[in-house]
Amino acid sequence: MDWIILTLSIILVALLILILILKRKKKKVEKQYRENFFQKVNLVNKIKDPKDSLLTLSKIVKDYLKEYLQEKEGLTYKELSIVLRQKKDEVFANFCDALDYYLYSGIEIKKEIVLRLIDKFIELVRKKEKGIVKKQDKKINKN
Repeated sequence: MDWIILTLSIILVALLILILILKRKKKKVEKQYRENFFQKVNLVNKIKDPKDSLLTLSKIVKDYLKEYLQEKEGLTYKELSIVLRQKKDEVFANFCDALDYYLYSGIEIKKEIVLRLIDKFIELVRKKEKGIVKKQDKKINKN
């Protein structure tokens, strides 16, 4: 009887150690993913042509939202905006509206606009990571 208790105790301790190791590894992988993600976003700053940097940012945003919303197919920014509003995420919905406007309105894209969008996106992602995104946030100016 004592050997059964001893064996079960050893197995339990081994399982707890394994769980701790897996949690640490998961955190490390998530941290590395975030760092790579922010490096990609920061590389957008180095693209000289504002239109190209906006298109690159758009791809990064869509990849992020695809993962965040766990969507299998690519959605347009209008569709993403609708989905996000259904999830009560006005902040990202407004951001998608702004991206849609800048991508498809035909206005001249200036580097300042792209920089403002990059800053807003980084801010939103960091808040989302911390779980402090408010349901309402100021809309991004379209001028």
